Amino acid sequence: MAEPIERPGEPFSAEERRQIVLLVDVLLSVGANWEQVKMELFRVACQDGAPFKRVPSQSTLERMLCDELDMGSVTEYKEKRKDGIKVALKNKAVQMALAGNSAMLIFSLKNLCGWSDNVQTVPDPEDAKNKIRMAYDVKAI
Repeated sequence: MAEPIERPGEPFSAEERRQIVLLVDVLLSVGANWEQVKMELFRVACQDGAPFKRVPSQSTLERMLCDELDMGSVTEYKEKRKDGIKVALKNKAVQMALAGNSAMLIFSLKNLCGWSDNVQTVPDPEDAKNKIRMAYDVKAI
């Protein structure tokens, strides 16, 4: 995350913004919805020595998240978050397969390596020529 930037006229200091964005990022990464995010921010803000004292609205949270993480939109943020999850899941699948989980080994070979249960023979070009020749010879008789 980049160094927090002070914004004149902003109701939150740079450090408050940083703390809020870190908490929002973690909550969204574990699947919390916006209502749950705001409730958790409120719970943290009510504690003694809280890193921030106010809870921003959802639109302000979205703007702060995009600004601090250099994202164009919340949709872009979610897509990048999904990409990281996909990589982590693939890594976990490979680890489980290498650890001896036979079901995960089969799954990994099929989905990550392109293996298949359905073996289809690849036609040999010479074989195709012979079949054409034989078909031609039979019609000639």
